Amino acid sequence: MLIVVDQFPTWAFEQQQSLFIGGFARLLRDGAYIRAGEIPWANTFTAPGHAAMGTGAPSRVNGIVGNQWYRRIEERERPAEWDP
Repeated sequence: MLIVVDQFPTWAFEQQQSLFIGGFARLLRDGAYIRAGEIPWANTFTAPGHAAMGTGAPSRVNGIVGNQWYRRIEERERPAEWDP
């Protein structure tokens, strides 16, 4: 299972670790904690960063290159997670 907490800066998360008593504490104890900066092939956009972490592959392999892109068939931009 992969859990990504967006909008929670690493510095704040690490500063507040001593306050964690439930879920985060258990995940840190029994799981793995990897700082986003330690994933050199994941960019800082949400969709490609999450796809890289989830697949272990960079954008050029997993195909998720941005948060949205132009879809030629529809002649419009759509968000990365859009699925009809």
